[in-house]
Amino acid sequence: DVKGRKIYGGCFGSQVEAELKAQEMWRHAVPHATEDPALSADAAADERPQRSYPGVCWIRRDRCWWASVSVQKVRKHFRSKPKDGSEEELNRSFQEVVAWLEHQKATRETRDEAPRPRKCPRPERPVFFADGGDEEPQKKRPRGGRCVGLPHFQPKEPHPGVCWMPSEQCWKAEFRKNGLRVKTRSKPKDHSEEELERSFQEAVRWLKQQKAADDQAVPAVAAAPAFDGAVCERLAKSHKGICWAHQEGCWKAERQVKGLKKQFKVKPKSSSREELERAFQEAVAWLRSGADAADVAERRAPDVVAVARCRRRRRKVEPKEKQRGICWAQREACWIARLTDPQTGQRRFRRARPSELTEEKIEEAFQKAAGWLQKEK
Repeated sequence: DVKGRKIYGGCFGSQVEAELKAQEMWRHAVPHATEDPALSADAAADERPQRSYPGVCWIRRDRCWWASVSVQKVRKHFRSKPKDGSEEELNRSFQEVVAWLEHQKATRETRDEAPRPRKCPRPERPVFFADGGDEEPQKKRPRGGRCVGLPHFQPKEPHPGVCWMPSEQCWKAEFRKNGLRVKTRSKPKDHSEEELERSFQEAVRWLKQQKAADDQAVPAVAAAPAFDGAVCERLAKSHKGICWAHQEGCWKAERQVKGLKKQFKVKPKSSSREELERAFQEAVAWLRSGADAADVAERRAPDVVAVARCRRRRRKVEPKEKQRGICWAQREACWIARLTDPQTGQRRFRRARPSELTEEKIEEAFQKAAGWLQKEK
C-alpha cells in the first residue's frame, strides 16, 4: 500500500481470480486509487513532499519528517509528523525538524571546543630525597591509589634489586631463586637521613648474602671423560650384540630371553684403553653366559624348547592323525574337543592339557580328547 506495508490476500486456483482480488485489496488500501494499480502508484508518489535539507528525510511509512545527528558518540533522532496533508502542516513540520538539527549541530561544535574535565583530579604527590640536597620537594608524575601524599625516598647510590615501598614506608629487596621470588623488608625507625641509610644498607647486605649462597649451592658439573672413538668402534665390531652408547659413555649388551629383551650396561671408570677393554670383556662375558644357559636348556629338553618357540611365534601344533572336532588352543597350550547335541543344539567342550610340552605327552593328551569325543558320540 502507500505506507509500504504488505497485505496477504490468500491463494487462488487461477490467475484471473488472483488479479481481481489484488485490485479489490488495492481499492480498500488507497481510497482514491483507480482501477489501474500502476496509475494509483504514480498518484501516491506525487504526494511525497518536494523539500530537501541535508540530514532530513521523509519517511513514507510513518508519513513524517526524520533527522538524526551524533553528539559525543551518541546518536540522537527527532521526528515531526504533520497533522494532515496540507502544505502548511508539511512546511511547519519540516521547519521544526530543520531547526532541531541546526540547534544540535551548534551545540555539538560548542562542546567539541570546550576541554573535557577529568572525572577525578589526582593530587600531586611530593617526592623527598634522602640526601637532603634540595630544600624544596621535587614534583614527580602523580600516581593514584592509597600512596598519594606519602613520602618517597631514593638512595644516594641505587642498587639493583632494592627499592622504596611508599605503601609500607620501607626498603624492599627482591631476589629470584629456583624460579621463586624471595623478598625482605627493612623499615627505618624514622625518616631521618641516618635511619634511611642504615635500613638501605641492611637490605643491600641481605641481597648480597642471598646471591653468594645461591652461587655456592650450584654444584660444579664435572666434565665427561673423552673416550677414544676409534678404539670403541673397533671393539664394538669385534663382537655381535655389543655397542658403545656415546651419550651414556658405556658399553651396552643386549640379548633375548624367553621373548623378552634384556640389556646390560658397563661403564668404564676412566678413558684409558685398558679400562675400555676391561669393560668390554665384562659385557662379552655377560652375553656369553646367557647364550650358554640357552644351549644347556636346549640339550636337556629339546622338545620343550621347540614347542615354546612355536608358542612364541604363534604356530599351530598339528596332530599325527587329524580328527574333526579337536583343535589345539595356542594360548592355553591344550587340546579342545567340541561336540554339538543334535536334539538340543547345545555345545559341549572338553580340554586335554599335556603335563609336559613334549611330543609324547602332546600325543597322549590328543588321544584322551579323541576318546572322550568318541564316547559322547
